[in-house]
Amino acid sequence: MSGHRLMGCAVAIGTAFVLLRRLSPRDGSPIFFWILAVGAVAYLLAVRELFQKRFPSRAILLWGLALALTWRIPLALAPAGGNSDPYRYVWDARVQRAGHNPYIARANDPALEWIHTPLTRRMNNPDVPSPYPPVAQLYFRGVTALHESTEALKISLVVCEGLLVLVMWRWLVLRGMDPSWVLAYAWHPLATLEISRNGHLDVLGALLICLSALALHRGRLARASVWFALAVGAKLLPVVLLPLYWRRVRLRDALIGAS
Repeated sequence: MSGHRLMGCAVAIGTAFVLLRRLSPRDGSPIFFWILAVGAVAYLLAVRELFQKRFPSRAILLWGLALALTWRIPLALAPAGGNSDPYRYVWDARVQRAGHNPYIARANDPALEWIHTPLTRRMNNPDVPSPYPPVAQLYFRGVTALHESTEALKISLVVCEGLLVLVMWRWLVLRGMDPSWVLAYAWHPLATLEISRNGHLDVLGALLICLSALALHRGRLARASVWFALAVGAKLLPVVLLPLYWRRVRLRDALIGAS
């Protein structure tokens, strides 16, 4: 019976995001918050089931993850909203391919007008150089080399989410926990909203830091150091976790990661 309740929660969350995609309400509007409230209540009910150890069967778990993907794809394929971060990602990639330094180049520089496209002209803060670290810059360039669009960047971030779920699954199994806990992330409304809809880069850093933590748990210290360095290079925030590596990682392995 628990599996049916969980699937009911998944359908409610998915319905909320279908409405969000179809109605496209303005961020901060009453209908925007009402739609998210429906998803949030359904999510909390689902998490309650997990805390009460009412875990679903493997088949229902896989269906739940499939549903999480189906409500993400339409949001990722939708055009990015006004002043959205993916416009900056496209600009940074174009600046790199043009042979310029994204940490110096400013989008409002008349000398760089030729680099612009209709997409990049919609970016926010054009008077500020790129704030994104080097690994993120390589990520932008790699994705846009395949297809230069905000949709491609958002889809790539959904792929990162899928990989993150797999890493979480593996970690839960190694720790002797039920893998159904991955639903606590996969169904989280804010994860869907901020990554699939808004195209925020945080999931790349989350994936890399989780890979580092998994490697650390398995005693693969050099690999953990490399993943940690990449996480900081993608999103600076993981650097606050550095004290957790103190005395767990040998100096040699730390130097490998730093290099």
